[in-house]
Amino acid sequence: MSVSIKPLKHSATIRSQFRAYNTRARDELLRKVYAPFKSLKEGSPEYKSLAKSGKVWEEYHKPGDDRPYLAIQATMVKELEEIDRWKQLLENNNKKRVFTTALINKYAHQSVGIEGNNLGIAQANTISVKLAKYVDGLLEHTMSSLGDVLNLSLPLASTLLPTEDANETIELRNHILVCKKLVEAALAPSDTKGLNETYVKELARGVLIDTTSQDMIERMAWGKRTKIGEYRNLPIRVRSNNLRIFPYPAEVPALMGRFFEWRNESIKSKKLHPLLAAIHIMVHFTHIHPFLDGNGRVGRCILADHLIRNNLLPVVFQDLERQNYLQMMSDAQDHNPEELCELALSTQLDMLRTFLGTD
Repeated sequence: MSVSIKPLKHSATIRSQFRAYNTRARDELLRKVYAPFKSLKEGSPEYKSLAKSGKVWEEYHKPGDDRPYLAIQATMVKELEEIDRWKQLLENNNKKRVFTTALINKYAHQSVGIEGNNLGIAQANTISVKLAKYVDGLLEHTMSSLGDVLNLSLPLASTLLPTEDANETIELRNHILVCKKLVEAALAPSDTKGLNETYVKELARGVLIDTTSQDMIERMAWGKRTKIGEYRNLPIRVRSNNLRIFPYPAEVPALMGRFFEWRNESIKSKKLHPLLAAIHIMVHFTHIHPFLDGNGRVGRCILADHLIRNNLLPVVFQDLERQNYLQMMSDAQDHNPEELCELALSTQLDMLRTFLGTD
């Protein structure tokens, strides 16, 4: 007996249907998020004022909600107390300098690797050594800014790793430079203010300078031209999650202004352990996604900066897969930061035990 089997739909048709579904789902979510605009006339002063305020996006997503982090803190008291015991040994600034400096290449390498860079830690070490003759004096000068360093004639990819991909080499060069200056700034006297708008914009410029991303951003075929280190002027989405809604460009300046206010108030309140506070700050920043590119790398710089300033080590995760990291970040933006916090906490403990356990 013969059996009639219906042929499967062509994969291109399936992909087309999936894209159409994703588009409809995204449109429905956008209408839900921005529902308060329904009662306003588009283009009216009230409409424009609300659009620039960013408060509609903020009220829907509540990126500053610390309740999930406080709940995690309550379940990890013993682990956080152990971290506090270890970190007392890092209050000696010379000791902290040795350990944090030793982690620069690994941290920079992992950060670009998360974004798809294929270079290895050996290449990172080579770049770091070759960079020393160009910029180390300025990097170690506490009065120089990251902007001062970026204004130098930085070494080309052909000088650093002549046989490797040029763009990947420059990406790694940039992140090592940024991390070197970040560590120096974080190790400066405690009255140093740290995170502010100028510093974050310098970080964004630093991770992208001389890369193909800079060329793409500054030569956009449509829309107002922007430069690296400036807030984006276009709406964006990420391929890893089509339903992730980032604020519209008009909302970004106000949201970033409140981000810094929230960050400073959060630190002042001391409700969260510095490790959990650092993660929340990173997640909040990346949820706003203020730049056209480099947000993940800048967010991880912000994380490292806060940890170092609080006598902790910048966390270098072991065997971290890109997709796992992206999923943890997405979950955290949806107020489910447990997995990300647990991984950061266990990694911090492992690193402190390793660095200080035989001291």
